[in-house]
Amino acid sequence: MQFRRPLFSWKRVIVSVGILVVLVALTIVSYASARIYRVRQIENDFEQIHKGQTKQEVLKVLGSPDEANTWERCGSGCAERFWYYGFIEQWGIDFDANGKVIDSFYNVSP
Repeated sequence: MQFRRPLFSWKRVIVSVGILVVLVALTIVSYASARIYRVRQIENDFEQIHKGQTKQEVLKVLGSPDEANTWERCGSGCAERFWYYGFIEQWGIDFDANGKVIDSFYNVSP
């Protein structure tokens, strides 16, 4: 008489769930590490931004923004705003119609 392995095994389920939990944890840690690195990079490089710089110069220093909008209410002479986001903080850069920096600012959520 031969012994057949059962199709369902709790050991297999526990191992599979364990592997899934480890993969999810690694994904979360990797994402958080990447965001922390990016936020530190923005914090260090934001001081290099000044009025009169072009969009291309800003992109070279800070990289692609998290969000880029055209705003009717972003201020006098403002045609576009770049947003860079941290966890509870955000950095903004306003451009005029010629693509030159007219303002930059930093906010922290309370």
